[in-house]
Amino acid sequence: MDIEDFFQTALNDDTGVLTITLSRGDDKKNQLSIAMVDALRSILQPELTQPTCKGLILASAKEKVFSTGADIEADLRHLSPEEAAGYSREGCKVFGMLTKLPCPTVAALSGFTLGGGLELALCCDFRVATKGARLGLPEINLGVMPGWGGTQRLQRLIGRSRALRIILSGAPVNAAAALDWGLVDEVVDTYQQLLPAAEKILAQFTGKSPRAVAMAKRAVYEGGDMDLVAALNHESDLFRLAWSTADRQEGISAFLEKRRPIWPD
Repeated sequence: MDIEDFFQTALNDDTGVLTITLSRGDDKKNQLSIAMVDALRSILQPELTQPTCKGLILASAKEKVFSTGADIEADLRHLSPEEAAGYSREGCKVFGMLTKLPCPTVAALSGFTLGGGLELALCCDFRVATKGARLGLPEINLGVMPGWGGTQRLQRLIGRSRALRIILSGAPVNAAAALDWGLVDEVVDTYQQLLPAAEKILAQFTGKSPRAVAMAKRAVYEGGDMDLVAALNHESDLFRLAWSTADRQEGISAFLEKRRPIWPD
């Protein structure tokens, strides 16, 4: 299958925002098959090596569902324990590409966002959801547990107790609770309002220095997994790297000359 069987991509030439829309044509629930995860890798990999976008939105073409997670019937039924471990590691690796992207990212969540669908959304920097969205990790109901990063990213985002409530119960939370817990950053009334809301979030960052944004993201994500002393040293290393760029020269010149900076390509 081709990428077009699973995703639609559109780059806004004016804002530099790339929108990736989940649109699995043969599945009403946007289940994340192995082929679909591979297709996502093909989209994200170039942005890691030669970035072209200033922001990224992950959305769904289906109004009532973002994604209900892994394709259990097609991919998981006959896996051995060893194969299941490889399946877990590979999904984590592909989803983790989102956190490594140098640009800010937003997940626009409509309807059911469950299992691997939520684990995918957790890899974005920000999340906006419709008021009818339901977010959860139901793997416990199948006698297993989340395997694409959900147990780790969710607790880092909303705290251990609330993460355990979601993971151990398997029950989804509504958009209001997700907003209150910090699982999503904004709730909108309708599906039609999702993309404008995501674009508005990104508009806060797309005019900033792309290099400084990328290094600041690295400091936050990589430093978050270190002890404080190591993280502060890592921040200093990245600060030195940022100071060596043409963006720093332009940014300080623009500040002193009281004008808007024009960031180098």
